[in-house]
Amino acid sequence: LRLGRALAARSPLPLASTGLPPRFHRLCEVYDLSADERTLLGGLLLLRTSHAFAHVKLGSHVSYGGGGGLYASSSKPAVTLCSILGCPLSSLATLQRPERRHVKQGVVLQGQQLLAEVPALQPEAVLLLLGLPLSESQLFNIEKADAMKVLVEEPGFERPAAAAAAAAAAQAAEPQ
Repeated sequence: LRLGRALAARSPLPLASTGLPPRFHRLCEVYDLSADERTLLGGLLLLRTSHAFAHVKLGSHVSYGGGGGLYASSSKPAVTLCSILGCPLSSLATLQRPERRHVKQGVVLQGQQLLAEVPALQPEAVLLLLGLPLSESQLFNIEKADAMKVLVEEPGFERPAAAAAAAAAAQAAEPQ
């Protein structure tokens, strides 16, 4: 619960060099994520990039001091993640529905079993959210995804030649 309170208390900080909100917030806006889905996306990012949720990664028994663990079964990492983040399991199910744009575009990769697996994030989305450089092939992988809008709106961002040519061809092919 401390993590949830800390995330709620933190206000969006603009990027000093651009005046834009952080990429995480802009990506959430692009994909029209609810508050719970934003929290879950942040949890998935932390899960992917740190040891903050090692209990979820290992599917282990989570315990907070004198009481027992949250769940008797250690095989339900999705339930454990939702419990840690204070989000209902239904929000995790909604986040990974196949008809959602971020799932169709491969930004969120569905788990095969709702309770036994947590969804994954596309490696390119992780790099984008962390502000790390993407190679030309990685940029090509997200070229047609709405996640690319987050990069394109940043001043000074230049698409690699192959990606720019593909974008120009796609734009020319769209009916006016």
